[in-house]
Amino acid sequence: MGNKEESAMTKLNNEAATVSGYNVPAIAIRDHVAQRIMTDAVYAEKVIAEGKTLSKCYQYISDIAYEIARKMSKADKQGGIMIGMSSDEIFALADEYYTLSDDELKKKLASKSKKLRNEEFEELERTKAKIRNGTLQGHLLVTVLREDLMENTDESEKVSV
Repeated sequence: MGNKEESAMTKLNNEAATVSGYNVPAIAIRDHVAQRIMTDAVYAEKVIAEGKTLSKCYQYISDIAYEIARKMSKADKQGGIMIGMSSDEIFALADEYYTLSDDELKKKLASKSKKLRNEEFEELERTKAKIRNGTLQGHLLVTVLREDLMENTDESEKVSV
């Protein structure tokens, strides 16, 4: 094992000792990352890169899983948020976390979030949900939300908030 791999393993083990409270299989992810470190020097470099931590990796996987679960709960109308993911899917997300830059990760999460929000807006448009009380009573909820998020560029649809 070279210096990079050894440094990456030390960092990973130190971080694993302090990470707790995540709803992902933390030990399995740590073991997967450790295995990748041992067989891939480039991957080891990414693990020791500044800003990359096992804690952030867990959070990234949790965020992606939550977005998937939210989408699934909307699709099946059950209302609960729960998801099952294979170890391959989870490990692929861990690899994605370590191989993509922080900016690429933020763009990916923002894109997934925006796609989900747009799907929710489409559902609000289909149902023509209206605000029932207050100064915006009677206005379409989707119009107000889009304007609030500064996505509504059609001046004819603007609502005075």
